[in-house]
Amino acid sequence: TLDKAITGETFRRMCPNDGDPFRIEDLCRSIKENGWQPVDAMFVRKLEGVEDRYVVLEGNRRLTAIVKLLDDPKLGKDLRESIQKIEVLEVLANGQSEDVVRNQITYLLGVRHHGSLKRWSAFAQAANIYLRYKELAKIKDDVFVWKQDCADEVASSLSISPTIVRERLKVFIAMRQLGTMPAIKDGAGEIRDRHYSLIEEGLKRKDLKEFLPQDDSTFALPEPSVQRFIELCHFDKANREGSPIRDPREWRSLGKILTDENVEKREENKRLVIEHKQAPSEVWAKRSAELRQVSWETWLRRLKLRLSRINMGDTFEDEDAVTLVRDLRKLLTRLQKRESK
Repeated sequence: TLDKAITGETFRRMCPNDGDPFRIEDLCRSIKENGWQPVDAMFVRKLEGVEDRYVVLEGNRRLTAIVKLLDDPKLGKDLRESIQKIEVLEVLANGQSEDVVRNQITYLLGVRHHGSLKRWSAFAQAANIYLRYKELAKIKDDVFVWKQDCADEVASSLSISPTIVRERLKVFIAMRQLGTMPAIKDGAGEIRDRHYSLIEEGLKRKDLKEFLPQDDSTFALPEPSVQRFIELCHFDKANREGSPIRDPREWRSLGKILTDENVEKREENKRLVIEHKQAPSEVWAKRSAELRQVSWETWLRRLKLRLSRINMGDTFEDEDAVTLVRDLRKLLTRLQKRESK
C-alpha cells in the first residue's frame, strides 16, 4: 500500500512549506482530471535486510503526488482505488554499485522516452535532461553554466544528440526564469508546459536573435527579452488574453517585420504589434501587399537604373533602349490604372 511507502524526509523534500518546486500540485491536478495513467514506470530496489520494504530510485514525484491524493478525504472512490496499489519495476542490483544501477535506469528512461518506444512531450524531455545535467554538473538551479562535457554525457545516457540537449536546456531554463518573474508569478497568468513550443520558436529564429537575446553560457534571458516575451505573449494574463502572438508561427511574421529595409515602416509596424497588440501575421500581410504595389517612387528608381545603362548617343535600335521603352510602357500603364481607381 502506498500511503506508508514514502518516507517523511522524501515527502518534506518534495513538498516544502515555502513553495512547490517539484510542481506536485500540478501533477495532483492532472491525475484528478485525467485519472492515473500507468505509462511511466517507477523503479524501486529492495532494501537489504528489511522485509517487503523498497526504496524508490525513479518516480518520487509521482509517488509523492499519489500519497498526497490519498491523504485527501474528498478524493473520489474510483480514483482512490486506482492509485491504492500501482505496478513498479524492481531493479536487481546483483552486487553492482549505486552508480551502475542509476546509469542503467537512466539509459532505460532515455530509450523509452527519448527514443522510439514512447515519446515524452518536448517539455517533459527538457525537464528530464535538465535534472540529468544538474546531477552531472553538480550545480544548483540559480547557477546554471553550460558545460559541453556534461552535455555529451547526458546525450550519451539518453541516446540523443548533444545539440538536442543544448536546445532543450535553452528553452527549459528560459521558461523557469519567466515563471519566477513577479509580473507572471504574482499575476493572473502563468508559464505552463504547453508554452514550450511558443518560447522555443521565439528563441531559435535567427531573425529574432537581436530582439530576443539569450546568454550563450547561462541561457539566461536579459531584461529586454523577458519584457518582450511578456508584452507579446501575455504570460502575465489569464489565458494570455489579448496576446498578439497566440501561435508559434506568429514569430515568423514578426521576424519579417523586424528585418524590413524601410526603417520608418519597420518601426511603425513594430509599434502596431507591441503597443496596439495586432497579430504580426496581419500586420505583415498589409505590408506585404504594399510591397507588391508599384509606386511612383519605385517607378523612378527603376527608371534611373535603366537610364544608367544607356549612353546618350544610342539609338532606339539598341537592345537596351528597346527593353527600356517596353518596360516603361508597362510601368506607366500599371500606374495609370492605379491612379484611376
